[in-house]
Amino acid sequence: MFRDLNERLSNSSGIQFTVYCDEINGRAFFDSLRSSCDLDFAIGPLEALVLSDGGQKLPLRLIGPLCGERQHIYVSTKKRAGVRSGVWVFDRSSAKFQYHVGLAIPRSAQEQSFDDARIVPDLVESIPPGDMVIAWDPLSSVLKGRKDFAVIHQSDYTVHFVLLGHLRVFRKNQFPLQAFLAVLLTEWRRRQHRNEGLFKILRRDHRFMTAFALGAGQRWIPEV
Repeated sequence: MFRDLNERLSNSSGIQFTVYCDEINGRAFFDSLRSSCDLDFAIGPLEALVLSDGGQKLPLRLIGPLCGERQHIYVSTKKRAGVRSGVWVFDRSSAKFQYHVGLAIPRSAQEQSFDDARIVPDLVESIPPGDMVIAWDPLSSVLKGRKDFAVIHQSDYTVHFVLLGHLRVFRKNQFPLQAFLAVLLTEWRRRQHRNEGLFKILRRDHRFMTAFALGAGQRWIPEV
C-alpha cells in the first residue's frame, strides 16, 4: 500500500517518502530502532513493542490501532496424542505476550523459548508430540491445514497492529507530517475495501516474499 501510495503521490504532486521494511518480524523491527530511530511513522504489533521497549525509550508514541491478526495455539499430534508438556514461544513477540497472559495454556506447560525466526521450518517438523506452539499467520493457516497439528480450543488471540508517530509529529507547526498522516489514514481506510493490485506489488518485493515463506514455516524461497 505504501509503495503504491508513494508512486501516485510522486507522479501527481512530486511528494516522495521512503518505506523501510527490512526486518522479518515486529520484534526485530523494534530492536533495530534502539541504536537509531529517525522514522516519522512506524507500524508494528503492539505486543512486540511492549516487550521490546517496556521503558518507552524509543521516541515513538501511539497514534491508534490499524488492524488485528489472529494468533492460535497448536498442539503436535505426531504419531500419538501425547501429554501436553511444552509450549514453544518466539521470545519478545506476541506469542510471548499470550504466554504471559496465559490464554488457553495449561498451567503444567513449560515454556520453550526460541530467539531465531529462521528455525521455524525445522521446529515445525521436529516438535515433540504433545508439545504446543503459538503461531500467527501465515504459519497459523499452514498448521491449521496439517493433520499432525490440532488447534487448542479457545486459544484465539488478536495481535494488535498499531500506527506510531515520532515525538516530533506531535509538536506544533509540524503541518507537513500531520497532513501526510491524514493522507495515510485516508488511504488505509480506502484500501480496507479496495485492495486490487496490491499483491502484484508485493510479489515484486523479494524481502517480503522471503519473510512470508519463513513465516509460513517453509525452507524454500519463492521465485519473484
